[in-house]
Amino acid sequence: MREIKFKAISELSEQQMNESGVPHKGKFVVGMYNDGYMLDGTADADDDYYTPEVWCAVKSATVSEYTGRQDFNHVEAYENDIVSLFHDNLGDPESLMGVIELCDGQWIVHNYRHKRTLPLYQETMGLLSYGSKFDHPELLEEVKPSNGDE
Repeated sequence: MREIKFKAISELSEQQMNESGVPHKGKFVVGMYNDGYMLDGTADADDDYYTPEVWCAVKSATVSEYTGRQDFNHVEAYENDIVSLFHDNLGDPESLMGVIELCDGQWIVHNYRHKRTLPLYQETMGLLSYGSKFDHPELLEEVKPSNGDE
């Protein structure tokens, strides 16, 4: 079973997160998401309540779920990440660059421009992550439709 966690862009600056002791990867905070906040660790809990060790306000529009998959550099792949799928050995030599999305309960890599979609989980497919579409909006030019229609 895969680990359930999320990442999102913090409302705090990286300096503020460092000063507050909020664990982060660049401007992203990783943990459990709840109503505009990313929660991590347990400071106190019993049958009636839970107090997180760390909580941080995040930009809700940037919340992305962990897919349970890592690329060949051991980088965790999240929803809204821009990735390339490619064959590890024999097969179609053409790779597919796209955005990871959840569609009908399955993680997919979708390229709107070329109208191609592949499942994220395939035994013969390698994965290379370029980062989040929120970090690298210039990479979206490669995968979004040229006329703006999706």
